[in-house]
Formats: sequence, C-alpha cells, structure tokens
Amino acid sequence: MTDNNPHVVERELNQHDLSQLNALSAIATASNAPKHGTRYRLIFGLKTAKCLDNLYFRLIEKLDIDVLVECGAHEGTASFRAVTELKKSAIAIEANPYVFRQKTLQLQKYGVMALNFALDTTAGQVALKVPKGKSNSSTKGSLLPRTEGATEEVTCEARTLDSIAAQYLPERNSVGLWIDVEGATSRVLRGASKILQGGRCKIIKVEVESVSFWQNQTKAHEIDLYLRKHKFVPIARDCEYRNQYNIIYVPMRYLEPVESDVFCFWQDLGRLKLAPSDWIFPFSLQRNRLILNRSSVFRRLAAILRP
Repeated sequence: MTDNNPHVVERELNQHDLSQLNALSAIATASNAPKHGTRYRLIFGLKTAKCLDNLYFRLIEKLDIDVLVECGAHEGTASFRAVTELKKSAIAIEANPYVFRQKTLQLQKYGVMALNFALDTTAGQVALKVPKGKSNSSTKGSLLPRTEGATEEVTCEARTLDSIAAQYLPERNSVGLWIDVEGATSRVLRGASKILQGGRCKIIKVEVESVSFWQNQTKAHEIDLYLRKHKFVPIARDCEYRNQYNIIYVPMRYLEPVESDVFCFWQDLGRLKLAPSDWIFPFSLQRNRLILNRSSVFRRLAAILRP
C-alpha cells in the first residue's frame, strides 16, 4: 500500500502525471504505428483502444468492483460486457431520450439498469445539444455545443452522479466508472465528488480531448489535475484518435495491486501491429467499429493476385 505521509503522496502523484503517460504511449507505438494512410491510422488507433478496454475489464475483476457505471452509455457496450462476461452489476446512463429508447433500454433484458438522465453538477432540466436535424437519430449529444457545425436542443432531466449512486447503489458497493460524455467530463466528475472522495470508486476510464471539440470544454490536462487532486493517478492510455483518447485512472493506493497488469498492457501496446488482413481487406468504420465489407474481399484479392 502507498505511504500516507503527505510528502510521499505528493511525490508519487507528481510521478504519475499525464505528460509522462503521453510520452510513454508515444514511445510504445513509435515503431509500429502506421505513418501514412488515414484509414490505417484509424484501424491502429481502434486496436489500441481495444487493448485499453481489455486492461480495464481485467482490473474490474482484480479490484473486485461490484458495479460498473457507464456514463454516456449509448448502446452500452461496457455495461453489456460487464454483465455478460464478468457477471457484474451495471448501470447504463444515457442522456439523449431517443438514443435511450432505441439503444440503451435494450440492455435491461440482460440485467443492466438503464437510466435516462444527463449527468451534471446539479439536478434540473438541461438542454442537450445534438447536430442539427438529428434530434431523432442515434447521434450522440452533449451538454456543450460543438465548436463547429449547427446544433439543436433536446430537453432532458439532469442528475448528479452522487445522487444516482445514493438512490440506486448500496453504500457497500464499490464502483468502476466508464465516462464517454462528449466533452462534458468535468461536469460529470464535479457531480461525483462524494464517490471520488469516499473510497467507493476504484477505477475510472475516461475519454478526453487535447484540443477543444466542444465550446468551453475541459481538456485532458485539466481533467488530469482534477482527478489527481482526488488522489487518482493515470496508469494507461490508448491512441484511439490524434486529439481524442481514453485514460484509465486508479486511486493511488491501488497502484501496487495493478502494477503487473499495467506492465503487460504497455508490453502489448509496444508489440501491437496491423495484421496483413488490415492492409488488404476493405474495412470501413461504423460507430467506431471495424466492419469488413465482405462483398468486395474477393475483388480485392483478385486484383492483388492478378498476374
């Protein structure tokens, strides 16, 4: 366990800041990341995201998390995996009413608790911003307007994460957070101060941005400072996109128990390469998933093998 001496705590926090994590990820992927081709860089980025997800779920088991809380759930892939693979409890929280009805609510048949709330610093009615003309689509929304492109508003009810935990989670339950809220991460975290300070939260996976995609958003280094003030430290990140990526944080007292898993993650990231099929077969990107266009596989192979 980590020493409780405040000077030791401060030193260890400073040894695990985001700039060092960013440097480590750059070093780990320098040799194998594609240097050219937008599609290949996207495929490689999504593969790094899969590596990070696998680490997150390994740590969910190792740290004996009781409940995964997925913030900005959409179709709830994290909640689904926690319930079906790990036999854990999960709460999927989605703000967009249309997405909730069409996607998130379907998780209930697997035992996931689905809640239709925006997550904010206070409770009340809020305006969710979605791309103009897509209020009745499966497009993700945000509490913040985009820096580019027209938006329209959808009214929804907001709650704090602390109030949701108080209502739906027994106090003895430990929590793992999965946060993907389209630029509004700081508002989710500021509404979760009791969870962060009370020792219930053992792990956080959070999507961050190094540049502003949304107006008045809090960027990666500010999220990092906020979480480190609550004694959470970053242990791993992916390279999903150039200016948008995911980070795993754990409380400093859990650094030692997760050390071997984190070491294996960085080894795996350093070995990660595109497979021959990634270069040859015509993959397309749909909702951040790689979809193989099977109808044109044989045409592509025929063109390669043609004398």
